[in-house]
Amino acid sequence: MPRSAFSTRLSTILCLLGVCLGGVEAAAADPVSSPRPPEEVRRQLASLVSDLDSRRYEVRQDAARKIEELAARPDTRDLMAEEFARQLLEPGLSFEARWRIVRWQSRLPKVSVVPPSSVSPAEIDQLVRQADDDSCAVRLGAAERLQ
Repeated sequence: MPRSAFSTRLSTILCLLGVCLGGVEAAAADPVSSPRPPEEVRRQLASLVSDLDSRRYEVRQDAARKIEELAARPDTRDLMAEEFARQLLEPGLSFEARWRIVRWQSRLPKVSVVPPSSVSPAEIDQLVRQADDDSCAVRLGAAERLQ
């Protein structure tokens, strides 16, 4: 085999090996697959839920895929159930995100939300106003909070 053909094949093999190893390193560095502290998972989950409202389809799909991966991990399921219960109380949560969270929540452990020990009359007035809002998502969030 001529030397140049050998060099070309060797270069190709090394490039492919580099791509494969790079993929393994990327998977190892993937924040969804490696165990992390609860606060970091909460921040990531909040960011992913926010991405569910992106204008870009690819961003929304990527966020949903990553949330699915987190939901499949035994070490994050309880934390996700708590966070989803908390997020569903937010009146500003979009209808799209709310719909997806309710679906995911049905596959997670059940958690009970502890009601606040005291609620100001101003907060109750605000929730009642939100229950009559033009946005379905705001009405749903207010109804959850009032319950």
